[in-house]
Amino acid sequence: AADAYAHALQKRPDSGWLHSRVGVFYLPSDPAQPGQSWETAKMHFEKAAVLHLNDPWAHERLAYVLHNMGE
Repeated sequence: AADAYAHALQKRPDSGWLHSRVGVFYLPSDPAQPGQSWETAKMHFEKAAVLHLNDPWAHERLAYVLHNMGE
């Protein structure tokens, strides 16, 4: 799935919706899955929040990640 998301982002790098979906993909879960990362999720949610300034969901997810990272 990570390769599919990377391919999709190459085609649509300015899609806030897509960055949000990729951010969710990288959110750590319980049990943890290979490749999950708070830092990677943060990067995608930050991009989504910039691309869609008025999207409360992107900002909420970014806040969730920052909270879990202790920021």
